[in-house]
Amino acid sequence: MSIIGEGGQGTVHIGYNLDQENNPVAIKKCKGFDENSRTEFTQELLILSRVNHANIVKLLGCCLQFEVPVLVYEFVPNKTLHNLLHIQNDPSTRPLWIRLKVAADSAEALAYLHLLDHPILHGDVKSANILLSTNFIAKISDFGCSKIRAVNENDNMVKGTIGYLDPEYLLKFELTDKSDVYSFGVVLLELLTRRKPLSKDKVSLTSVFQEAMTEGYFLELIDKEIMHEDNMGLIRELAVLACQCLVMAGESRPAMSRVAEELRRLERLVQHHHGELPDVSSFTLPASLATDTSEYFTGEENTGRYSTIMSIEFARSSYYVSREDTRNDRMQQGRAATSDGRGERADYLCAFSDDFKIDCNNSKPTIFGTEVLNISLSLGQIRVMNQISSSCYNTTSARMDSSTEWQFNLTGTPFMLSDSNKLTVIGCRTLAYIADDYYVGNYLSGCVSACRRGEVKSATNGTCSGIGCCQTPIPKGLDYYLIWFDVNTMNTSGIYNRTPCSYAVLMDASNFTFSTTYLTSPMEFNNSYGGQAPVVLDWAIRAHNSCVEAQKDPKFMCKSEHSSCVNSSNGPGYICNCTEGYRGNPYLQGPNGCQGASACVLAAIFGFLGWEVIRNKRHIKKQALLRQNDEFFQQHGGELLLEMMRVEGNVGFTIYDRDEIEATTDNFSKTNIIGEGGQGTVYRAVLDGVVVAIKMCKEINESRRKDFVQELVILCRVSHPNVVKLLGCCLQFEAPMLVYEFVRNKTLQELLDLQRSRRFHATLGTRLRIAVESAFALAHIHSLPHPILHGDVKPANILLAEGLVVKVSDFGCSTIDEKAQAMPKGTPGYLDPDYLLEYQLTAKNDVYSFGVILLELLTGKRPLSKERKSLTSMFQEAMADGTLLELLDNDIVNEASMGVIHQAAVLASQCLIVPGSTRPTMRRVAEELRRLAEADELQQYLQQPLVIENHSFMEMEIGNTCTTSWYAGSSTTGVYSLENKAVHSTEFAR
Repeated sequence: MSIIGEGGQGTVHIGYNLDQENNPVAIKKCKGFDENSRTEFTQELLILSRVNHANIVKLLGCCLQFEVPVLVYEFVPNKTLHNLLHIQNDPSTRPLWIRLKVAADSAEALAYLHLLDHPILHGDVKSANILLSTNFIAKISDFGCSKIRAVNENDNMVKGTIGYLDPEYLLKFELTDKSDVYSFGVVLLELLTRRKPLSKDKVSLTSVFQEAMTEGYFLELIDKEIMHEDNMGLIRELAVLACQCLVMAGESRPAMSRVAEELRRLERLVQHHHGELPDVSSFTLPASLATDTSEYFTGEENTGRYSTIMSIEFARSSYYVSREDTRNDRMQQGRAATSDGRGERADYLCAFSDDFKIDCNNSKPTIFGTEVLNISLSLGQIRVMNQISSSCYNTTSARMDSSTEWQFNLTGTPFMLSDSNKLTVIGCRTLAYIADDYYVGNYLSGCVSACRRGEVKSATNGTCSGIGCCQTPIPKGLDYYLIWFDVNTMNTSGIYNRTPCSYAVLMDASNFTFSTTYLTSPMEFNNSYGGQAPVVLDWAIRAHNSCVEAQKDPKFMCKSEHSSCVNSSNGPGYICNCTEGYRGNPYLQGPNGCQGASACVLAAIFGFLGWEVIRNKRHIKKQALLRQNDEFFQQHGGELLLEMMRVEGNVGFTIYDRDEIEATTDNFSKTNIIGEGGQGTVYRAVLDGVVVAIKMCKEINESRRKDFVQELVILCRVSHPNVVKLLGCCLQFEAPMLVYEFVRNKTLQELLDLQRSRRFHATLGTRLRIAVESAFALAHIHSLPHPILHGDVKPANILLAEGLVVKVSDFGCSTIDEKAQAMPKGTPGYLDPDYLLEYQLTAKNDVYSFGVILLELLTGKRPLSKERKSLTSMFQEAMADGTLLELLDNDIVNEASMGVIHQAAVLASQCLIVPGSTRPTMRRVAEELRRLAEADELQQYLQQPLVIENHSFMEMEIGNTCTTSWYAGSSTTGVYSLENKAVHSTEFAR
C-alpha cells in the first residue's frame, strides 16, 4: 500500500477492497494511541461509525489486530484545499464561489460533529484536512483518531498544527468546540488571502490580518484573484466573519452552526447574482456577530455597516495622495539641488544618463547630494551615506525630541535599496517604523528595542537581537522609505537618566557592530558615525525589463566584446559583467573595456581561488552546523514554544542560541561544572550579566520530544519562592539546555554532611523549617493544573539560599503528570519500591523520597549505610521495636522536643507506606510539618514539655502495627520523661 498522506493523527495509505478492485479505500494507521484510551476506544469507534454527513469522510470499518487501531475510510479522489490554494497554479480552479462553497461545506460538517449527542471535537482543523471530492464537494477528514469527549475536558498535551492552534487552548490545555472555530477562522483567512498561516519568517497570518483590519488596510491582503469591484461587500463580510472566529476569548466566538449559516447565505448571494453583487453599503453584519467588530471600524456600534470601512479607506487613500503630492515636490526640489551642485561642464557628460553622474568637484564624491563610498560594476551596487535618525529626552520640556520622520527618495532613479540593508534601532525603550508610502500600505515594518527592567547592563556588546538593539530586514523593490519613532507607545521618560537617546537608521548590516556605549552616552551612536551610516543601493540600467529585451535595442549598453548581460536582482533592468577570464569595464569598447588577465593576475586569482576553497569548506561546515541546530530546534518543538510564547507574551522566558551557551560555559568546560545527577549536568555561567545555572539534560526519549516543549512552557510558568526559577532554554543541542536562576549557597546534602562530621549543629527548628519549605515547594508543583512530578527528590536537589531559604531544583528534565517510563530514574536509597515495580511515576513517588529526607533530618544518617543497609528499613524496625530513640540524632533529642519529634517520625512513616496509594499527599505533609514547626517554636518559647493530643496521624496503622506501640513507656498524651542531654546547638540565622 502506498502512502498518500501523513499528519498529526496518523499515516494514510491507499488500499483496495478485495471484492471490488476498482473501489479504493483510505486506510489510516493511528499514531501514538493513548494506553488509557484503549477501553474507551470501542465505544468511540461505534459513535464514529454512526457519523453520516455528506461533507465528512465516511468511516467504513476498522482492524483492531494491530498494536494501534487501523481505520478504513472512503477514498476521496481529489486533493486537499491546501493543495488547491498553495500548490496549484491554475486560478480558474479557485474563484470566489468555489472558495465559499468549500468554506460552507466544511463549516456545516464541523457544526454537525459539534452537535452530536456525544460531541466530536476535531482538534486539527486546517486546509490540509479538508479533502475535495468531485465538483469541489468538501470532505472533512483526519478526526477518527481524535478523542470523543465532553466539551471542556482537559488534555494532557497540546495537539494540532502550528498556525491553526487556538491561543486559548495553548494557555489552558483545554480543547473545546470554540478551538475548532478558531482554527476554521484561520482557514477562512487562507481562502481570502491565499497566504499560509505562517510565513517563511514565522509571521502569523492571523496577527497580520487582525492588524490590517484594525488599521483599515486589510484589502491589501486579499488575494488579487478574487478582488473585483462586484465582490467587495461580500469579501468584507467574509473578513469580519473570520475575525469573529479569531477573537481571543473563545466564549465570544460564534458557534460553528452560526458560522455555517452565514457562509451559506454568502454563497447564495454569489450564486444568485452571478458575481454582480449589491452595493457595498447594503451589506449589514448580523447583530449576533457584530459585538466584537467595533474595534475594526468606527460608526454605529452594533450595525457593522461597511460604508464606514469604505470611508476609512477613502480617507486613508486621500492621506496617501496628499503625501504623494508633497513627495513629488520633494523629489523635484532634490533634483534641482542636485543639478545645481553638479555643474554642467562638457567634459563631465560621460555618464550614461544624468542619474549616473557623480560629482567629483568636492573633497568627497557625491551623487544626488549624498556622499559615495564605493561602486561595484560587477555587483551593480553603490554604497552611500545615509542620515541617522535620533530621538532624545529633553529634560526641559519633559518629552522626547526627535527628527520625527526621515525620508530617503530614489523614485525615478536607477537605484533601489538593497535587501542587504537592515533597519537598525538602538535604545532601551524604543519602537521605530519603516514604511514605503509610494504604494498605499505596500510595506510597513518596525523594530522594538528594549532593556530588561530598563537596565543597560542587560545589553551585550556585539549582540543586536532585541535587548538594547534590534534589526529587521527590508524587502527588495524599495525605492523610497521613511522612518519615524513611536514615542507614545515606547516612552523613555522613566529611564532617560540611564539611556537618554534612541536611534534608527537603514544601513548596511555588515557594517554595524553594537556597543553598549551607544545606550549610555548621549548621541554616542550618532557621533561615532558622524551622523550618517553607510547604506547599499542596487543599480541597473532600467530602460528594459531584462537582458532579452535589452539586447534587441541598438542602445544596448554591454559594449565590450568580452562582456555579458546579467538580469537585475532587484527590480527591472540589467547590468553588464566581463566574461570569465577578463576584467575591466564592460560598458566600454576597445582597450578600455574587458581585457584578458595577465599571468600575474591569474596567479593572484588562483591564490584567491585556493583561499576561496578553504573559505567555502568552512562555510559548508558552518552551514551544516546551522542546519543541525535547526533540526534539533524543530525536534524539541521550538516552533510550538515560539507560538506559545507569542500567545502568552512570556517576557520572563528567553530562548538562547547555541553560540551563547557554548561561549558562556567555555564549551562545557569541566571547570564550570557545579553539579551532576540523574537528570543531567549543571554548569555555572553568566548570561546577560547575570549568573545562572545551565543544565544539560542527559537525554530526551524520542517518544517524548514532541511533549517536551509543552512541558517546558508549563515549567516556565512555575512561580514559587521555594522553587528554582526556570529562566530560559536552548533547543539547538541534541539534548535540551535549561537555564535556571543561580543559588549561591550550598545544598541540604552538604549541610547534612557537615552535621554528620560534627562541624555544624542544626537545631530541630532549623530542620523542620527546611522540611516545611521543601514540602510546600513539592506540593505546589504537584497541585498545578498540569502537575509536575519531580522524580528525583533528595537533599542534593534541595538548594539553600541566603538565610537557608529552600530552593527545590533539578526537576526541569522530569515528567509532567503520571507517565509510564521505560527505565526507572532516580537515586538509590530514595527510590520508591512501587516505582521500581511498576515503572509508573506518580506524585506518591515524590512523597516516598521526601519521607527518606525526613528520616535524614531526624537521624542524621545516610539513606544507605556503608554496609548498604537501608535507613528506611532500620527506621521501620526501630519504630516497631520501640528503639527509635537510639536512631535519632543526639543534637535534637531533648525532653521538651520529643512530642514533636515523635509526630515527625510518624509522619515520615506515613510517607514510606507501601503501597503508595495510602500515603498522604505532599500538601497534607507540608501542612502537618508546618503545624509541628509552629509547635516546636512555641515549645522553645515555653521551655516545658509539650502535650499534643488527638493527633490525626497518631492512631493510623502502618501495616499491622499501631503507631502508639512504636515507643516504649508512652501514653496517649505524648508526654515523655527522658534524661536531659547536654546539647550545644547553633541555630542558623535566616
